[in-house]
Amino acid sequence: MKTKAIFWIAICLCSLLLSSCRPSRLTLDDVYAEFCDVPDSARTKVWWFHGETPTTREGITADLEAFKQAGVGGVVYYDQVHGKALGADSVFSDAWWDALIFSAREAQRLGLTFEISLSNGYVAGGPWITKEMSMKRLCYSELKLSSGECYNDIFPAPSADEFWDVKTLAFPLPQALKWQEKVLIAQRTRFEKATKLVYDFGEAFTARSITYNEYNGSKHPTLCMNWPGAPSDEFYGDGFVAYPPFGTLEASNDGVHYQAVCTLPTLYRLHYREKSISFPAVTARYFRLNLHDWDVPGKQRALDLRKVTLSDKPMTETWQSRAGLQSEYIAANETPVYSKDELIHSEDIIDVSHLLQADGRFCWTAPDDGRSWMLLRVAQTSTKAKTKHGRPGQMGLECDKLSAEAARLQWNSFAQLIIDSLSALGLKPLGVAMDSHEVGSQNWTHHYPQEFQSLHGYDVQDYLPVLLGFVVDSKEKSDEILFHHRQTLAHLVNVRYFAVLDSMAAAAGVRLTAQAMGNAQHMICDNIAAKGSVRRPQGEFWAKHQHGCYDIKEASSAAHLYGKQIASAEAFTDAKYSQSLSYLKTLADYAFAFHLNELVVCASAYQPWLDKAPGNTANGREYCLNRNNSMWPLSNGFWDYQARCAYMMRQGRPVVDLCIYLGSDVPNKILSHRLPVIPEGYDWDVCTDDALLRVLSARDGRLQAAGGMSYSVLVVERLATLSTAAEAKLAQLKAYGLPVYDARVSGDYALQNFLDSLGLQPDVRFRSANLPENRLFFAHRRVEAAGTMVSRALAFGSNAREDFDIYFF
Repeated sequence: MKTKAIFWIAICLCSLLLSSCRPSRLTLDDVYAEFCDVPDSARTKVWWFHGETPTTREGITADLEAFKQAGVGGVVYYDQVHGKALGADSVFSDAWWDALIFSAREAQRLGLTFEISLSNGYVAGGPWITKEMSMKRLCYSELKLSSGECYNDIFPAPSADEFWDVKTLAFPLPQALKWQEKVLIAQRTRFEKATKLVYDFGEAFTARSITYNEYNGSKHPTLCMNWPGAPSDEFYGDGFVAYPPFGTLEASNDGVHYQAVCTLPTLYRLHYREKSISFPAVTARYFRLNLHDWDVPGKQRALDLRKVTLSDKPMTETWQSRAGLQSEYIAANETPVYSKDELIHSEDIIDVSHLLQADGRFCWTAPDDGRSWMLLRVAQTSTKAKTKHGRPGQMGLECDKLSAEAARLQWNSFAQLIIDSLSALGLKPLGVAMDSHEVGSQNWTHHYPQEFQSLHGYDVQDYLPVLLGFVVDSKEKSDEILFHHRQTLAHLVNVRYFAVLDSMAAAAGVRLTAQAMGNAQHMICDNIAAKGSVRRPQGEFWAKHQHGCYDIKEASSAAHLYGKQIASAEAFTDAKYSQSLSYLKTLADYAFAFHLNELVVCASAYQPWLDKAPGNTANGREYCLNRNNSMWPLSNGFWDYQARCAYMMRQGRPVVDLCIYLGSDVPNKILSHRLPVIPEGYDWDVCTDDALLRVLSARDGRLQAAGGMSYSVLVVERLATLSTAAEAKLAQLKAYGLPVYDARVSGDYALQNFLDSLGLQPDVRFRSANLPENRLFFAHRRVEAAGTMVSRALAFGSNAREDFDIYFF
């Protein structure tokens, strides 16, 4: 690797960049000519939001002509509504089709690319998605029988909503359990100040877990953007406020002297609002909820609780996230070690599903063995997650993210219908855009047991109580099953959802650009592997992210690892009229330095009028990059700059020193506080299990990806959890001579020493203030050149066979 000594660098118009592979050999003159007269294919596109207002043909023409004149390359016709859609046409109405077709025809006339979205609003659903084809979760009902007792009646329904039975199981009640619950708070209750709620049960009660619903509206960590920063023991991110526990559970035998049982951690904003905390068995007559100090300075709020129950059942700590009902980064399992007398044992679980009739009638006699028996009727039901921000009339349930059948139904019911209709008129769209998933998680689907067994070699139905929160056999065994369960969920999201949609797009002759699964990681998934499942992986950065964000780093990492030509970004999200183009340009610079090579603006609000300004402001979201912006007539340089940078970032191959392995557990994405200190002058990508096990290998002392990308060093993140297969692959890579820095052993601050010991010099040398917001980021690409080159800008060469390098700072 060539080392460049650079001590002061400014970003200028001739900045040079990174991206994906171009197989042809170019001369520097070829590159320079296209840099000056950049191809339209490299130009920034816009999400063109429709549905907020009535539609006029003159507005369509005016918008598209303004885009073309300014230097925008194309549009994504996207129905997204944040207001009341007053006067807007409903999707699939004659007027809607007329506007869509006219828009496509006008884009074609002007030489603008034209793409569509996957759904009305976001992200993938509609009225054609039935509850059976929607996102689903496990639910259950239970019966307790005495020894020898016969039950012959309707088994209570697992859900008040429509459901589909999975299994009905029976098992003997562990000797130490009575299988009891005490309801502490039933209805939603609001507390304005510190409160102590005392419960006298009249006799001793043994508790092992507490479950509660809390309505803290604060942003959950999985929803937050991560930006450059230092390693930390605590999470930090955009909009995240760390709240303390909202109180403690306490116990007493005399009602006077109380001992703490457990703290009650806050439950940040999630679609599934339930959390369980486990503790060693505590027997007492009196229990108390001591609710106090739940605020942080400047963030005063009331405490909002519902359905607080105390139970004698040994539950897995925070099982709701471990079982995939909610998406939460998995911490160490704090479940106590319970005795055998307290636990369900897998060898005692009996499948009695064949006794459950279609109408729900169930007849079974418990063994006359002196033990009480539990019956669980386990089923799946819809999460009832719905599409968001679409035009009225064609909203509906989100499709099942674990089902290829549901993915195909969604594609054929919306995208394919539009593709076929436009193609028949000679207006075939170039591609389909897919926004981020933001409507919660799911943890089951039809055929899930078969999918699980094919991956892990055993039947998960033998351990269904584990997925309902119960500890079976041991804490460790239950944790292993939940780990396999999360891995299966993430795998199915990739292969049954994103990969299927991508294949549908390919079959239709269009390209899919997808924010798989999206920064707001609502679903159990592996963001890097998910992005690797689609042709054009896409991240996002918002106008408020002054120092860059790592969601776009995930998109470029996926492009590098999986051999994708384009790494895309939803760009400038929620930009305001008060923000200048020069400010927005600095945000684009971060994106290019993070190896992005396509920008798609979120968004430009469609303007139906020719005589109103600012016109349509999307109910206050602004989406200000449109013809009514006073800066628009001066914006050509803004768009040309992006096009030239994107073009240069598509030349050659990226040069990246480090590949940081994030671990096997999911959900998984780049978390700033978990990254090691990365020395200046070294660039990095990230990978997860999918790439480590399927794509990467050691070759000539380097880490080689199947698509041609290679790295000098593999870095294992400090908090990475490794599967057995990942540990074996890591050992194999080391045995083949690959340098591996394991932050689990060496910590976050010694990577520079490790690189020095290898003699691995930085790609560039520079000096910058030792603060995250002042760090200098860069991208480096290597181009295999042909012909004699004359040096221009920062590229260089001297003969017919030398390469030239492209840098962006």
